[in-house]
Amino acid sequence: VNDVRKSESWADLKRRTLTTELRNRYSDQHDALLEAMRTRDSAKSRKLMLEHLEGISQDMERSNGMLEG
Repeated sequence: VNDVRKSESWADLKRRTLTTELRNRYSDQHDALLEAMRTRDSAKSRKLMLEHLEGISQDMERSNGMLEG
């Protein structure tokens, strides 16, 4: 994962697709996840992480479609 994140193609994709709106949403999701972890709520942490990752996947698919089309 870290090797991919260091690649120029990953950086280019981020530059072209990561909007202020998405940055804010991801930041809010990270804050909620950290709070669930601080309170040791494993069920909530798991739920929030899965929602976050699924959302990122959907955002990337949408962005990829916009880039190709």
